[in-house]
Amino acid sequence: MKESRAVHWGAMNLETSAVRDEAAPGTQHVNMREYPFGDHHTGKLEPEYAKMLHANALLPVQMPVGGWAWLVCRYEHVRFVLASPKFSRSEATRENSPRLSPEVLPSASVMAMDPPDHTLVRRAIAPAFTARRMESLRAGIRAEAEKRISEALSEGQDAGLSLLAACEQLPVQTIGDLFGLDPEDHEEFARLADPLTSRNVAAYFISNARTALEAFLLSRISSARSDGLLAHLGDLIDAEELSSAAAVNLVVAVLVGGRGSPAVFLASATALLCEQPERWSAFDDKASARAAVEELLRFIPIGVGGGFVRIATEDVMVGETLVQAGDAVLPAMFAANHDAAVFPDPERLDLARTGPSHLAFGHGIHHCVGAPLARIMAEEFFGALRSRFGELRLAAPLTWEQGRVVRRLADLRVEATRG
Repeated sequence: MKESRAVHWGAMNLETSAVRDEAAPGTQHVNMREYPFGDHHTGKLEPEYAKMLHANALLPVQMPVGGWAWLVCRYEHVRFVLASPKFSRSEATRENSPRLSPEVLPSASVMAMDPPDHTLVRRAIAPAFTARRMESLRAGIRAEAEKRISEALSEGQDAGLSLLAACEQLPVQTIGDLFGLDPEDHEEFARLADPLTSRNVAAYFISNARTALEAFLLSRISSARSDGLLAHLGDLIDAEELSSAAAVNLVVAVLVGGRGSPAVFLASATALLCEQPERWSAFDDKASARAAVEELLRFIPIGVGGGFVRIATEDVMVGETLVQAGDAVLPAMFAANHDAAVFPDPERLDLARTGPSHLAFGHGIHHCVGAPLARIMAEEFFGALRSRFGELRLAAPLTWEQGRVVRRLADLRVEATRG
């Protein structure tokens, strides 16, 4: 059976002609846009997304690894894909599956699971991340934020105050304490985990790094102190309620995501606030600070591409596009957060914005378990900066690392005016 399909994208003028083979569902050969869009990724969305957010069809894109996928950008479409059981994460973790990174996630990773396996693993960690438990950590997080800011000040300000290390170390220490990871282990963890966020290294190198990281974490679970999450997971392994592979990969997912994404967000948000120093006044009280953090979460793209790929398990309509069984779909949460149909004037940063919830933490069963903790870290970090300095502005142009799955600043230098 042959199928021809044309999709017009205004100034993008993208036409695709597809040939499908019944013996190979999901295969398609077209001239299509390479993804992610562009070679240089900053804290701003690429212009291609604006066109997609005004269309009701999906866009086929060529992924860096494994072929093509349907790119999903509209808010209602992204929410549907994230919540629907018709789209599978486990089916998307095969060697030939389309993906952003060379790494194929192991089947034991919680990010590669569908129910009921996902439900079991998620249940093991959820009690440690309740909103009440996270709120109990707020004072300690504030103290840690102030400590990291003081360390930045002690290093001098000849070329401006460098806040990048503070943005990175606050999540590192907070997540490490939650898991019961000894401070001396942080550097080794960072070294082993770094290749997992790269798009420019060979798959075998990432696989070797993950194997070493899993062995390192399993040894720490075995010797963990009793007051941390590592010890709790060790108890579940001993009780045969959780496999050691699932436990270790759960730790990898939470530690890598919980340290990396918040660090990227804190740095990017600090830079954005510094573009208009009067924005810092949003952190003068708790209510306005919480609203400001939500708007920053909506506005700032963390990844260079969409979220994790899903595979359709049956034919399903998404907007005006028929997604066939076996097709890969890539929900771009950060693009959905700029959908004008949901967020009026989405390219304007409105720190007092109210309205629908953003999708920065995902939606559905894979909604980020650490969302309450990430919010508190942001509120306390920006609050500490406001209390210490009053207003901050950029002291040097921003530079961005390339070749990663996240949009990470290479440096962040600011000038402070005491308030």
